[in-house]
Parts: sequence; C-alpha cells; structure tokens
Amino acid sequence: MNLYKKFCINFILILAFCLVIISPTLFCINFGVEDAPGRTMDNWFKVKEAYAKKHEDEKKLFVLSCSTCLYGVDSKKLEDALNIPVVNFATTSSLRKYQFDRIKHSLRAGDIVLMPLEYGIYTDQSSFGKDPQGYYIYVMEFDPEHFNKMSTCEKLFFAIHLKPNFLLKRTFLRPLFHEYGDEGDHFLLSKYLNENGDLTSNTYETKFYNKPRITPDHALNLKDHPGIGMQKTLKNFVEYCEKNNIKLYATWQPIYPVTDKNKFYGHDLESVSNIKKFWNSLGVEVLGNYYDAFYSAEDCYNSWSHLNDRGKEKYTKHLIELLKPYVNGEV
Repeated sequence: MNLYKKFCINFILILAFCLVIISPTLFCINFGVEDAPGRTMDNWFKVKEAYAKKHEDEKKLFVLSCSTCLYGVDSKKLEDALNIPVVNFATTSSLRKYQFDRIKHSLRAGDIVLMPLEYGIYTDQSSFGKDPQGYYIYVMEFDPEHFNKMSTCEKLFFAIHLKPNFLLKRTFLRPLFHEYGDEGDHFLLSKYLNENGDLTSNTYETKFYNKPRITPDHALNLKDHPGIGMQKTLKNFVEYCEKNNIKLYATWQPIYPVTDKNKFYGHDLESVSNIKKFWNSLGVEVLGNYYDAFYSAEDCYNSWSHLNDRGKEKYTKHLIELLKPYVNGEV
C-alpha cells in the first residue's frame, strides 16, 4: 500500500512538473513564432481591419460572429440595401472571447454591431465542448500585446493551457518541414475573402460548395446557455460599447435544425429563451425570432451552420429586413 501511495505521489509530482515547468518553457520558445494556421487568421483580421480603416470616418455596420457568418453573409448586398459600409468581422469559434477584444481596435463612435453569435459561443466551452486551442495558438504567435496585458497568474494559466504534445511537436518536428509563416493551401485562405471580410465560394472548393455534406443525426443539445464566464465577457463588451456610443443588436445564427424543421424543444428551447432574457437584461435588443433563421439541408455547405451561396442569399435578405428600420433611424 505504501509503495502504491509513493507511486501516486511521484506520478502527481511529475505531472505537476510537466505542467508548471515544461509547458511554460516550451511556450516561451514558441512565443512570437508564426505558423500556418495562425497566419491564416491573422490575414483574415488584416483584410477586415483594412476595410474598417478605409471607412474609419463613416458610420459602419460590423457583423460579429464566427464561421456561420464568415460563410453566410453577403456584405456587399447588405451595403447596397442599407447604404452603409459593412465589415464582416466573423472569424472562427476557436478564437472564443478574443474576438470581442480584437474588434475594439476598429470600432468608432456611431458604429453599429450586429451579433448573430453561434449557440456554441454562449457556452463556457468552445464549440460544444471542444478545447479552444485556436485562441491560445493565435495569441502566442501573433498578438503579444494581448498576452502582455494579462496578470502573471493569467499568463501562467495561458501557457499551461496549450497542450504539451502540441508544443513538443511544434518545437522539435515542424522546423524540419518548414511550415512556419505560410498559410498553406486550403479553402480558408485569406485570398478567398472579399474586401468586406466575407469568405467567398472559390475554385478550390467549387465541386463541393453547393452540395450539402452534413450529418443528418446531429442534435444541438444546448445546455447552460449562456455560461457564467461568457456572460461576463458579453457584459464587458456591452459596457464598452455603451461607453463609446456604439449601438449593439443581437440576433440568431443561421442553422439547419436537423432534429426538427420548425422549432426547438427541451434544453434547446430553454437555452434560447435564456439567451434572449440575458440580452434584454443588458438593454440589448434581440432582432427577429430564432426560428426565422432556420434553413434546409439544400441551403448548407459542409455543416448544419455553414451556408452555401443559396443559403447565404436567403440569410442576407433576412438580415436586411431586420436591420433596415434600425439603420435608417425608423426605430
């Protein structure tokens, strides 16, 4: 029994050593070293921020979300219909809370922010339970200023949070394959964004783009929306916008509700109700009904929340109808 206890204690000590010493050391080695996945996201930001800078002295509309709106919004059509510059600031759910900090660099007094946030963003876990490594990787590589603003404890937690096997591979194997700095070759390349920041259909993915490839038995199973941690992030963002005379609206993400064609039930319905109550408690108006953003399989590309060109056209028209009275000052 004593031998077993010693083994357990030694194992825990070794594990703690790996987490507290090795991970931060590997993190420091890799800090500021750019790599392909992070380069793609950084170039996304450059495109979106350049368009915001181009219209810096004008009232603008920002669409703040994740990949659902990266795929699913036609900003040019929004601009033409609303007569206002539109910046599609949608990125990826793996960046999590970071996007609410990053967009502040581009916002100016008088701007409007529309938030068709993905349901998964409202949780305290990323993408329905997946670890948000994208956030930690991107900041480590491309945003030292964001990291330096953290407290010492937050920095240590940040460094520990990156998976040791990822850091080991990145430190000792990737240099052999010369992967640093290049975006690589895939359909999410920044060259496939238009100047507003929309991801456009392109030759790389043409043979797939308008052919639905989604899982028919997927269920949302929303629970605990919004989470306590995300509530704090969103409250801070609302306070920032109020202080800087920036108007906020929330609405619902486009989705193919494969469990039912007309409405949510149980946890899903309760969570949607809680999301709306949360926004109302902060004085943020929620535009439209969640079921107005339901689409069919034929409107989707490679998931139940990524729209193809047909779905994009429908969702953009929906947003125009929602926004027109507010942008034109009718409400």
